[in-house]
Amino acid sequence: MFNKGVSLKIKLPDAEATGELGRLLGMGLKPGHVLALIGELGAGKTTLVRGMVRGIGADPEQVHSPTFTMIHLYPGHLALYHVDLYRIDRIEELDAIGLDEALEGFDSACAVEWADKFPQALPPNRLEIKLAYDGEARNAELRATDESHGKLLQAIPGDWQVTWD
Repeated sequence: MFNKGVSLKIKLPDAEATGELGRLLGMGLKPGHVLALIGELGAGKTTLVRGMVRGIGADPEQVHSPTFTMIHLYPGHLALYHVDLYRIDRIEELDAIGLDEALEGFDSACAVEWADKFPQALPPNRLEIKLAYDGEARNAELRATDESHGKLLQAIPGDWQVTWD
């Protein structure tokens, strides 16, 4: 049985490790998966998405922060929407950028940067990823809210600096 209270904490020593975490997550993405990315500027959210894009078999060099266009779509073995809510000030603006379509997930997954701005706009079933940079390394805390997203955590190698809550 899935325990919603379980979270995984990982120390990521550099940007390459952050990208590798993204690649592992990207390889396991299924239609309907939503990844809620939370962290300050420079925490590694876009680097993580670049790894996810590599994991779905698309070109990671195409990934840039979607701060100005707000939504990008990357095709791979599964389409991945990359949404950035940084410049969104009101929940009413989410309809205009097409967030509902990106979250539908019939044949795609969705990674949402700055997800903590409007958590009520996201589905309750998701993988929340909090990234923080302490000046030396990034720390990632991953918390799945359902079994489907919890299976993504199984892709994390045991030899990483991982702790479970």
